[in-house]
Amino acid sequence: MGGTEPGHTTDTVATLLAERIGAKILINATSVDGVYSSDPKTDKDAKKFSRLSYNEAISLSIKNSTGAGSNVFMDITSLTIAKRAGIKIFVVNGFNLDEYKNIFYNQKCDGTIIS
Repeated sequence: MGGTEPGHTTDTVATLLAERIGAKILINATSVDGVYSSDPKTDKDAKKFSRLSYNEAISLSIKNSTGAGSNVFMDITSLTIAKRAGIKIFVVNGFNLDEYKNIFYNQKCDGTIIS
């Protein structure tokens, strides 16, 4: 659903929709298993975060969004919307189906929780 207008990524559109319907959680199912301090594909010392505050996530997104070809776990706009609406974000490997059960039943995951 991204690209509805300039500056709207899939992250932003999903978070706006979550806010609009009053969702309390948002699952960001990606190709990695959480949020890292840097790109784990290129940095063997990248640290995976189990939890981040909204402000920590926003700061990390800003840090990692500079430069050409940047690959950010979520954009700044979507994180700001989630903070404003109090939406808890679960960043998980979308191919691990157990993650969805853990989130729905236990509010836990092996990925990263942003709240």
